[in-house]
Amino acid sequence: MLSDDKSINQIRRAKYTLVHHIPNTLSGFSATIFYNHTTKTYTLAFRGTEMTSIDGFTTDVLLTDGCITLLGFALPQYLSLLKLKEAIKQAIQKDMKQGRECEDSRLIVTGHSLGGHLAQALCLFHHKEVKELYTYNAPGFLGVVMLPFILLYRLLALFIKAIARLTRWIARLLNPNGFVGKIVQKSCDDMNRQLVENGEQPISKEQIVNEAERYKDYEDLENAGTYLKQAKKGETWGIEIHHCESIWGVKSDSILGDINAFSEANASFIAQLGCKFGAPSNIYLDYKNTQKFHLINIKSYSHSIKPLAQCLHFFSYLMFCKDNESKYESYDIATALDNLNEFIECLQRLAPIAKTLNKKTENKTSPIAIILDNAWYLCRKIESLHNEQDAKEQNFIIDSSNMIEGIYKLYNKGYKIKLFDKADIEQIDIAQCTIAQKRALCQLEPFIFIDDSNNECLSANNYAKIYRHNSSSTQIVSAKENDTYWNIRKRDMIGFHFDKNVAVIPLKHTY
Repeated sequence: MLSDDKSINQIRRAKYTLVHHIPNTLSGFSATIFYNHTTKTYTLAFRGTEMTSIDGFTTDVLLTDGCITLLGFALPQYLSLLKLKEAIKQAIQKDMKQGRECEDSRLIVTGHSLGGHLAQALCLFHHKEVKELYTYNAPGFLGVVMLPFILLYRLLALFIKAIARLTRWIARLLNPNGFVGKIVQKSCDDMNRQLVENGEQPISKEQIVNEAERYKDYEDLENAGTYLKQAKKGETWGIEIHHCESIWGVKSDSILGDINAFSEANASFIAQLGCKFGAPSNIYLDYKNTQKFHLINIKSYSHSIKPLAQCLHFFSYLMFCKDNESKYESYDIATALDNLNEFIECLQRLAPIAKTLNKKTENKTSPIAIILDNAWYLCRKIESLHNEQDAKEQNFIIDSSNMIEGIYKLYNKGYKIKLFDKADIEQIDIAQCTIAQKRALCQLEPFIFIDDSNNECLSANNYAKIYRHNSSSTQIVSAKENDTYWNIRKRDMIGFHFDKNVAVIPLKHTY
């Protein structure tokens, strides 16, 4: 994401120290050990597929990735891991002898793609040495052997959900106790036979009609994952598991959304190969966020670690705002990611109509880059008002190539992004509405920029100096009265971003 020098400097400034690096072996295996000063633990990171050289293409793509696809296991590089496992242990022990504290001798293992597969292999065969697992768009075990079963699971899920949706529709329009009720009963009987065969309790017709909104996929699939013979059924040996996968958008609650979940569940085909360590098999029935399985909405079809890392950095950056953190602290990780993914959808809806303030970045496609560059524009304008602008940063632009660097710059300067969600909008008292809130409503922006003291960056004193004083938004935001306009704008904002049953077309500002 950044140049090598910047990456190293950021590692030094952050909480990690590089302990030991294993360069590419003959099989292409490479890994690095880091020490976390905050948690006092060691992290073993496996390198993913390398395609920048002929040797990397031969060892990683043709040999190792080929083994994952056809045999379901990265045998060549795993053999290298076995040979170097003792060297990894010795490097950690040597580091600890220098006075390094270590509260848990077990490792945190991580990797992207091929690296994530190797991390899972370490968990599977050497689970006593692993504490936590983090993978990113990583294939599981058994490769293409599992792919037909995964597609079969998804087809089954699509069939079940279609029946449930059809039943709800019939129940709303017709009397379920009449002729159609008999059809529903017949469907119920057929479904019950499947449930009984799979060890589930049968359900009644009334349950299908009245409780379809809470319909669940077969619960007996929860722990029915297929692992290698050496692993116990569903056993994870107490390892904390986090599988992260990139998705191209949030699944809508409709039959079209169900079809998309079946056909295009993931932005990375490679991540769908095989069965992941510790992942319940019902993830292939209902592709959604869970405590172990995390979907990250990158708004593109990409297997690369770059957009995935950029999005995760952005999510972390949002949580530096105390108001955002307080909203999310009661959520579990699945609910939190669902909400953050929806926020990315809000930014995507806003992108086509949002005017990028820096003309040089008008053509950038990432919705996250747009909001970050607008924040950077605001940061530079405020600094210029106080004669604090750094000449070296005057020409810096945040775009899709340097988003993580932009996040670091904004964070170091104390500028944060406060989420402006449906509950916030509904609670606004127009008489007490701030300039920053009016700006958000005027531009349909589901966020507000704040400083390190948690104060809104925009105010009546600086708004016209930051944005053109004769612009339509300045005239509207600076106006003291017109409650009707702002109430309509509140309704438009909610309809545009948060109400899925309302279609709002943003028009040019009129006042």
